[in-house]
Amino acid sequence: MGNILETLFARRTDNAIGVDVGTSAVKVVQLDRRGGRPRLRAAGVADLPAGVVENGVCADSRALADVIGRAVAAAGVSRRDAVLAIGVPSLFLREVSFPPLNPEELQEAVKWDSEKYVPYAPDSYYYDFAVIGQGANELELKVMLAATPREAIDPLIEAAKGAGLRPVAIDAEPLAVQRTLLAADNVLVVDIGAEISHATIFQRGCPVVTRPVPIGGQRFTEVVMEAFAVDDNEAERRKLRQHGLLAAPGATGDKSPVHSRFELLVTEAAREAMRTIEYYQIQNKAVTIDKVFLTGGGAGLENIAAYFAAQIDRPIIVHDPLAAVDIVGSFDTEYIRGLAGRLGVAVGLALRGGGA
Repeated sequence: MGNILETLFARRTDNAIGVDVGTSAVKVVQLDRRGGRPRLRAAGVADLPAGVVENGVCADSRALADVIGRAVAAAGVSRRDAVLAIGVPSLFLREVSFPPLNPEELQEAVKWDSEKYVPYAPDSYYYDFAVIGQGANELELKVMLAATPREAIDPLIEAAKGAGLRPVAIDAEPLAVQRTLLAADNVLVVDIGAEISHATIFQRGCPVVTRPVPIGGQRFTEVVMEAFAVDDNEAERRKLRQHGLLAAPGATGDKSPVHSRFELLVTEAAREAMRTIEYYQIQNKAVTIDKVFLTGGGAGLENIAAYFAAQIDRPIIVHDPLAAVDIVGSFDTEYIRGLAGRLGVAVGLALRGGGA
């Protein structure tokens, strides 16, 4: 994370690949950033066996290295410099205030004061920070402090190296996703993951609060598995491609058991997202949230935006990570569009490159 890992992350490049390690899969993206809009050159996904990554932490570096290697091979990437991501479960973010200091003084102040804010044992975590604005008066600097346990970083780096990659930077998943959004300075982003979702509020492009939403794509998949007596893979395929599993709000006619259960899950996820907004607004009366983005693999569920719109009185946008890049002609359009919803973090990591 920035200067805190300066020895490991001294390499700087605009040509790093993005490697997103989730709980259910590894996603890899390579972009061509030479002139004009970035172009998608390679993308691949490899599924993760259960237990390799748990609660955002790698539990088996060797197994993860093998899956990263398969994702790299599936993508056909030609580079080895890689930007990795820290997931929300392993990420601590907090806005804190400091007196107006020069950069060197602020670096020392954060170093000595971080233990007052970070909920991890001393010397057990990496941290970084950024000045995000002026406080309530000229005698305050607003600083965003980020920290993550070493146990979440070190096995990830070991696995990436084991797959033949050269880690050049660590990024935060919310920042990677935000990098792929258009006109998204003051927004709520709901990332619908495989096991759990996260709602993150951005103000002026900076994440200011993130909350877990205990509903993920696997909950929907399990409903399909039970209803149609199919395995996990077939249920996932039906969930994403079969129309009518989640009918539009207010649709007439009898509801199937699948529709009823999907409706309950989506409505509860939307209510949790709205609670995130309300929670932050209680403490920050002047907060602005212009729109809501739905991202992650679960955001591709048919009609999901309409259910969020019924709970949140703001424009609801299903995020298309590939809107931030051009797609070269060699890709199979159906294949890459099928992957698009899962590539948000990986595309954002590749957009970051190895720079600061």
